[in-house]
Amino acid sequence: MISEAAPWERALAPMLPASIFGRCGSIPGSALGAMIVGVFNTGLSLAEVYDYWQMLVAGNLVLIAVGLDRWLRRATK
Repeated sequence: MISEAAPWERALAPMLPASIFGRCGSIPGSALGAMIVGVFNTGLSLAEVYDYWQMLVAGNLVLIAVGLDRWLRRATK
């Protein structure tokens, strides 16, 4: 069950300044990620998109960001 937290609070929780791969993240990077997800959620709310689809878009956005980060880190090694 999803709590009644604000969308930006739900988006910020998985973006704490840590990496699932053992590296450290940054607080500004986490804040930027939360703001981007928040802007997407706000835009989708204004477009009257259902909550289910908003969460699906936010989840996919996070997965794309993680994949892009991994790809860029491998390309620079």
